[in-house]
Amino acid sequence: MTDPPPPPPPPPPPHPPCRLFTITQYECSPSNDRITCWPLERLFRQCGKDGPAVEVTHLVEPSRDDPERPVIPEHALSKLPRGRMWRDVAVESAVSAARE
Repeated sequence: MTDPPPPPPPPPPPHPPCRLFTITQYECSPSNDRITCWPLERLFRQCGKDGPAVEVTHLVEPSRDDPERPVIPEHALSKLPRGRMWRDVAVESAVSAARE
């Protein structure tokens, strides 16, 4: 009689859910005595509740199912930069000063 096969390994922990969200910024230009502004919509991807957000405006495409819903194509997901929290971003001048 043989022993039963070992149980399968547990599945890897799930990745935190990611969401897309937008912010609207305005670009303004002075002209004579007026300032003209127009909206710029930027899209960001955030994974996890408190994870850093990465701008993905240049990567999104309309969904095939719903053209009003933006999606990131599968091939572009691997090209996303790794997001960092602001507290983890080092300013080059501060890094240089610390080395001296």
